[in-house]
This record gives sequence, C-alpha cells and structure tokens, in this order.
Amino acid sequence: MLKKLKQQGITILVSTPYMDEANLCERIALIQKGKIMSVDTPEKIIQSFSSTITRIKAHDIYKLLTDMRNNEAVDSC
Repeated sequence: MLKKLKQQGITILVSTPYMDEANLCERIALIQKGKIMSVDTPEKIIQSFSSTITRIKAHDIYKLLTDMRNNEAVDSC
C-alpha cells in the first residue's frame, strides 16, 4: 500500500518500528522517548550508526527481549 501511495505522489505520515517499512519512505525521523534523534533518508540514518544493527525474531518475544537486555554484548534493544 505504501508503494502505491508513493507512486501516486501522495504525502503520507507513517509510524512504524519496522525499518523495512521505513525504507519505503523518502525521509524518516528516529524518535526515542518522545525526542527526535535525527531526520534523514533511510540510507543515511542506517549509515550513521557506529554499531551493528541486527534483526532477531523469536516465537517468545518477551523472553528474547529479556535475554538480549541481560547480554553484556548488546548495546540496546
């Protein structure tokens, strides 16, 4: 749906935690705790991160979050 709206030249505002959806946008704003961290193209936002960003899936998302938050090698999740 986002691709079709973009092709029609319609301006849309999307709120999503998923980078694959944000990649369909021309510009994105990263917001954390109600504050805008940066506004740029998806490509430049990704390039601006100094640490590796990894996407992890699990059947039990709450256990995954707990495990990742308790892992010293993980900066943020």
